[in-house]
Amino acid sequence: MKWSEVETVGGHASDLTSCGTPAGVPAKPVPKEPLPDNDAGDVAPASVWERLYFALGPIAGCLVLDLVDFVTLGPIGLVIGIPVGAAVGWWLGSLYGLERAGRITVAALSAVYCTIPFTELLPLATLSGAVARFHHAGR
Repeated sequence: MKWSEVETVGGHASDLTSCGTPAGVPAKPVPKEPLPDNDAGDVAPASVWERLYFALGPIAGCLVLDLVDFVTLGPIGLVIGIPVGAAVGWWLGSLYGLERAGRITVAALSAVYCTIPFTELLPLATLSGAVARFHHAGR
């Protein structure tokens, strides 16, 4: 007996199609129209400036953080890196649309990043922003 014959023996659906529901309980009807996609927020912006901001905005913010890290080179970074890095981190949090707790976290991490020695020549913030944008684009 083939699978298609098992499903329609005697005109009744077998246990294979009812997925374990009791024999007397009717199965839920399948909607005739497909469900609408809820991805209305992922529509590409229309103007060139909006598209550039969508593509490069967060990465540009990370570039600013790397530039601030470069300016706070050496022992200057131990003093100036904390408040300036925190301010840039707060701004980055607003760029990503984070709420207050997320902005505080990004500000603290940015302040620490600007005080760590030997990160001045490595664009770690820009690379992390690019990776985050890459993963966000896959959704």
